[in-house]
Amino acid sequence: MWRSDVKYRIDPNNAVWKVIDGEAVVVHADSSEYFGLNATATALWQSLATSPATTEELGERLVGWF
Repeated sequence: MWRSDVKYRIDPNNAVWKVIDGEAVVVHADSSEYFGLNATATALWQSLATSPATTEELGERLVGWF
């Protein structure tokens, strides 16, 4: 069952990341898998890195940005 009260966050112990030319590159520490994020995903990622949020809050942030 989906729960709207779950707050998501970035765990700095499990992922390292850097923004390059407006897009994030994320590396998972345990698996060494890497992910390239587009501009929208980068905005969400940066937001979660500073402030945990529910999916509803993330949606509200997106509406405010775009």
